[in-house]
Formats: sequence, C-alpha cells, structure tokens
Amino acid sequence: MAFDDLPKINKSHVQSAESVRAFEEIFCLPSFIARCQNPDYGKDYDIELCESSNALNIVFSVQLKSVEKLERIENGKTISFQIETSRLNYLSRTLCGALLVVYDLESKESFMKDIESLIDRK
Repeated sequence: MAFDDLPKINKSHVQSAESVRAFEEIFCLPSFIARCQNPDYGKDYDIELCESSNALNIVFSVQLKSVEKLERIENGKTISFQIETSRLNYLSRTLCGALLVVYDLESKESFMKDIESLIDRK
C-alpha cells in the first residue's frame, strides 16, 4: 500500500445516499416528519403525519431499499424485488402500519407498497 492511497467510496453508499435524497424529498415538512432510525434494525425511518402545522403523533415505519435497475414484469405494471422475510415480519408488527419503498436508480423512480399487502398470512 502506497502512502498516496486514499479510501475508496463504496458504490452502494452512493446508491443509498441517492435513494435517501429522493425519499426525503417526498416525506418532508410540512406534511411529514421523517426520523431516520440509527442503528437500523429492520426499518430505516419512522414517519409522523402532520396536518395544519400540527404534528399528529400518528407514526408509520418505512424500509427503504435501492436497486440499480428494477425488474419490471407485465409490461412494466409490476416490479419484482427481493426482501428478507425477517424484515417483512418485523415491519408487520408496527401498530400504525409500515411501508416498503424501493428506489430504482436507473429510472429515478420510487415505488411504495404497504407491508400488509405484501404478506400472505395463509
């Protein structure tokens, strides 16, 4: 290792930062208070709803994922994305619900779905 070597910026960190910026543009004041969860044990954000300049203490959880290019099926009407079942189980336990947000780096689009609609409880 030469003295001229410098730390490399990880590609996944760049992707994550882009998805966070896009997410925080959607979920921002005055309609939402976004609270980043650190450390992250299965959810990235708690989002509090606001109305008429009032924080309502109605909070839902969000898991944010980013991918380089989403797989689209059924002529783009549906996306395919893998997520660990332990994450879905964890998120399904929130009292006010949870949202999965997937950010597609290629198209710069965010896709959102409530967790309960993703779980087959049969």
